[in-house]
Amino acid sequence: MRRYTQEALEALAESSEVVTVEGQDVLLKKSDRGEAAHIDFYEAVYQKTDLVKLPEGEPASPAEAVDRMRNLFGCHNYNLNEREIYTKYEFLEVSGHLVGLWRYYLRRRAESPRPCLIYIHGGGWVAGSTYTVENPCKLIAELADAVVFNIDYSLAPEAKYPAAVEELWAALRHIYENSSAYGIDPNRIMVAGDSAGGNLTAVLALRDRNERTHMIAQQFMLYPAVILGKKVPEGYAWSESAYDISPEERERVLPALGLGRHKDGGEQDGMLQFYVSDPAQAEEPYVSPALAKNLEGLAPAVIATAEYDGLRIQGEYYGYQLAKAGVPVRVLRYTGCFHAFFDRMGYVPQSEDVCREIAAELGRMS
Repeated sequence: MRRYTQEALEALAESSEVVTVEGQDVLLKKSDRGEAAHIDFYEAVYQKTDLVKLPEGEPASPAEAVDRMRNLFGCHNYNLNEREIYTKYEFLEVSGHLVGLWRYYLRRRAESPRPCLIYIHGGGWVAGSTYTVENPCKLIAELADAVVFNIDYSLAPEAKYPAAVEELWAALRHIYENSSAYGIDPNRIMVAGDSAGGNLTAVLALRDRNERTHMIAQQFMLYPAVILGKKVPEGYAWSESAYDISPEERERVLPALGLGRHKDGGEQDGMLQFYVSDPAQAEEPYVSPALAKNLEGLAPAVIATAEYDGLRIQGEYYGYQLAKAGVPVRVLRYTGCFHAFFDRMGYVPQSEDVCREIAAELGRMS
């Protein structure tokens, strides 16, 4: 079921307007009813539904804050598949934790190894689940005729950094080393993720380069968090003035820009306190990938941002950093959208368009 028209999808696919950010081209993805300096029509309609959950009052304790985040994260979405998708499940044991591997692929028998997508859900390292992104992952499996893995990794604060990194690395190695059994081409493995999952995608790409394992052929990051603490890369700056907002919508948009904005204590992400054991760890490149001293030799990348997301500035800056380091990179900005629009499959066309972008990148890998 779709709550938008085919024309909306076509407009996104045909978008051609480009702006330059730090010398890097950014393609503006606009729907058929998008209007400059305004919330996208479809995003605005969704925000008015009773599916949007807003917190009430301040949490009384860190534990309550975690519970609230876990209750609020994720959106209802629709299955848009037109062909039958097989779903399989298995788990790995990594350092005493069970890591779930959901796997989706077209029912018919493949004549040759398929491309592979390893997807990492978002949720600020403390929340989110594989279920929220199940429908998008299944659609990508159909569109790309790919084997798509949806990884259920351990969450903080019960499992702090580097638990998620180690578990995802183990999952990547397992999939790569068993590619024949899964019917995938080991030379066509993409890792993708949204928000915290985008962060973890960037981290896996860094580690893959550092350890010279060359398992990742492509990385695709959706509104990633790549700078978590007080320290920022040279030349980076966050500013509210970078956002073009209509006067009548400022009251609605400004609260959505909280992610990525420096707080009074200097931290950029309030969830950092739950993810790391020591705030100083925020300066490690496997926590804040944008602080890596060298980004050369990373897998080619696509970065998709949302116009009205506080993380947009750092996501696009990371694109600039990658390009400067000689990494092939495309940067897409979905205009008029808020953070986590990927979760709203069937409600906003931008979510489906991202699936089509990922599928196209899978198809281009060789």
